[in-house]
Amino acid sequence: MKIRIKLPLLLIVIAGADILLIISNKSLRIFSSERLITAILLVSAIIIYGYTTRLVKRIGRISSKLDLIGRGEYYLEISDLPKDELGSLEEKLDKLASYNQGLIRKKQDEDFTLQTILSGIQEGVIILNCFGRITFINSAIERMFERDLKSLEGKFLMNLIRDKELDQVVTKIVLDTIKQENIEIQSKGNIYSIWISGLPGENMNIGVVLVIRNVTELRRLERMRTEFVANVSHELRTPLTSIKGFIETLLDGAAEDKETRERFLRVIYNESLRLQAIIDDLLTLSRIENKPLGIKREIAKFCFIQNAFLKIRPVIESYAEAKGLKINVLIPDDLPNVRIGEDLLSQVLLNLMENAVKYTAKGQISLLCSSREDFVIVEVKDTGCGIPEGDIARIFERFYRVDRARSREMGGTGLGLSIVKHIVEDSGGRITVASEVGKGSTFTCFLPRV
Repeated sequence: MKIRIKLPLLLIVIAGADILLIISNKSLRIFSSERLITAILLVSAIIIYGYTTRLVKRIGRISSKLDLIGRGEYYLEISDLPKDELGSLEEKLDKLASYNQGLIRKKQDEDFTLQTILSGIQEGVIILNCFGRITFINSAIERMFERDLKSLEGKFLMNLIRDKELDQVVTKIVLDTIKQENIEIQSKGNIYSIWISGLPGENMNIGVVLVIRNVTELRRLERMRTEFVANVSHELRTPLTSIKGFIETLLDGAAEDKETRERFLRVIYNESLRLQAIIDDLLTLSRIENKPLGIKREIAKFCFIQNAFLKIRPVIESYAEAKGLKINVLIPDDLPNVRIGEDLLSQVLLNLMENAVKYTAKGQISLLCSSREDFVIVEVKDTGCGIPEGDIARIFERFYRVDRARSREMGGTGLGLSIVKHIVEDSGGRITVASEVGKGSTFTCFLPRV
């Protein structure tokens, strides 16, 4: 019932009660005039007090709900309400609270989904307000810059990345002079590609979003690819130029002289062998790097080092004998087999020992093997010219040579050590080198034992 109806009815009830008291008093003469007035007032007060107490209680409950809504607490207790003005008001408040609760839950779900997506991507994401302060960062930024997320919230971008160009671009985007920009910067030895865009508001951008990607490794690989193409071109051009020059000389009449013709053909033949060796090594390196099924199976096989060495022993001994070098081999009979294919291990030993022979003028070459708990250690030592300390870090790079002129003279392709490194690492092992100029070098392979 409506309150505007309840109040007149309440007045009628009070008036009726008063009339009943007066009529009863006249007929029975229970009260005196003063007592009658007091009784009337008391009855009226009791009725009014009971009703107003109930109204105040309901208004207090509405006020409490308003306070909860003001604080953003929308989990209200909804119960059956009287069908009057206050009940209608309270019902609307409950519906408003329920609606807002749904909106907040939806926003929380969206925020959680967004956080999950941004945390899962590899790119770092930073959101700035219009003052350049950080309002959001994802976990990739923490990994990228090794900074705690909470320590960066509310800080200026310059606290994280100090770069003048980046700061200028962010300022221009906030002022809406440009919409977006993609720049590349260097910071603390790393290269970052940063995509920057504004968050549009009414009159100007209300913030900026930055997507940051660490491209240091990508740029390094691009540089390596460029150097590799340049090196391959150079390595192939040298023998091809030589072949072309000798053929042109023969065509110009030098072929008439038998001695000259045979000498030139011998050079052409040697240069063609060098070309074939370079191409074979490139194909081998490519096959190992791409790891086709055949290579995987061979690496997964088990073999004895003794068997692998027996395959290359005639070649190595003939090289060493031609230079007057002594070969020392120490392979214990009880040496366990290793987790690598026999052909691949033979290639590793051949490249290492052939290099040792090439760069040793006098002395000896040693192949020493021993066993540890998880690895079989294979050492190839020589008493050759050694490797300068500054070149040791690059010795396994493709086509890298310490002495280019001497390497070409000895017929090296510059790919042998790179092939060795890939084979050893693909088998789960590792290779190290120790060297001293004028005293020799030691290459140590740690091969996983079965």
